[in-house]
Amino acid sequence: MSSREAVRYFDRSTGEIYTEQIYGEASLRWVYENALGRLALESVVKRAFFSRWYGWMMDRPGSRRKIAPFLVKYGVDPAEFADPPESFRSFN
Repeated sequence: MSSREAVRYFDRSTGEIYTEQIYGEASLRWVYENALGRLALESVVKRAFFSRWYGWMMDRPGSRRKIAPFLVKYGVDPAEFADPPESFRSFN
């Protein structure tokens, strides 16, 4: 399987094959499939400070603007949520 190949899955309830949409796919492919990206992965991305920083960024109120595009892109139905997306304080 090529690393550029799409991730597919079989839905048993419908018998259909679907393509998985991966959040942050371009960034993930860059860190795993590019020499400079692998260097960044080893030196920065895998470190606790980066995880804390990214978590902090997604906890910020400004990250709320990512919610609506995420729901649309990944076909998430907000009607299934316990609380409406408008009530979320951050993307996290």
